[in-house]
Amino acid sequence: LAYAKAPEALKEAMNKNIGGRGGLASAFTSKSPALLQLVKSPVTGAENFLLVILQNIGDSSAPSRDLAVEVLHLYGKKKDPRFLIPVLGSLKRDEIIPLLPTLVKLPEPLYTQGIANIVSNSGDGLGDGFGMTAPEVLTSLHGIPLEPPYGNDPTGLKMKVVAEAINRVFKAGLKPLFPMEVLASALQQLVAQNPIPLLFMRTVILSLQSVPKLQNFVLDLLTKLVQREVWSMTDASGKTRLWDGFLRCIVSLSPASVPIILQMPAAQVEVVLKSNPAMKVSLVEYAGQAAVKSTLPYATVSLLGLDT
Repeated sequence: LAYAKAPEALKEAMNKNIGGRGGLASAFTSKSPALLQLVKSPVTGAENFLLVILQNIGDSSAPSRDLAVEVLHLYGKKKDPRFLIPVLGSLKRDEIIPLLPTLVKLPEPLYTQGIANIVSNSGDGLGDGFGMTAPEVLTSLHGIPLEPPYGNDPTGLKMKVVAEAINRVFKAGLKPLFPMEVLASALQQLVAQNPIPLLFMRTVILSLQSVPKLQNFVLDLLTKLVQREVWSMTDASGKTRLWDGFLRCIVSLSPASVPIILQMPAAQVEVVLKSNPAMKVSLVEYAGQAAVKSTLPYATVSLLGLDT
């Protein structure tokens, strides 16, 4: 109460001494009755005081479940996502997912800390009922509703906002939490979804750039996309963004991707050749093998000039 009534200059001086070792915040634990009461009935003007205490607790240990629940209720009243960041790892998955659209709009430092806190309490990757595993986080980011024309939700987010949130996963602050095996697990889950998320191919390309050793795994993903006829998949506006991303990816992986290209109908092989004429040499060389040529439809053989 004294903090709330203090002049701003005094509050600034007090803020410097609240956090850190030996500061006032260190007198509170996540189970302190006084802290729970402060969260339940916050004093107007003392918001920064409460934030510093919560951050101090979040930095030193996993916040208690009781504290996390009370902070979630506080967020419902205050609509200030800064309160959530320290306690995210002590929330359950079905409590965190609805918060993701809010988290992705935060400045990068807060977003990075929030995602790190969510993942930090997921144990050895199997989860313990609280927080989320890194693959769950990445797949859930792709599930954030998008506004038209890319999605069907009038209250959804702009695609560029969600795309930037996914970009941040590959930056230095979060990259250690999303190593090769995490990326592979998330991509495996995403490619099995129906419909496949609009930003999936973008994430495939980012993953490959981040971890080139994923090449063989990505080639397997591209094969699955051919089996699902990726060229026929459209977004809410009718555009074939997944197909466009598929083309960029499969061309970048040539010549290793040549057998996958030849699994597609001739019309789609022709699209590849029109956008990348230089690939015809590799396609003809591979398709010209007797064992391969005999398995191809006549339209593809003719397209490649191998029908004579």
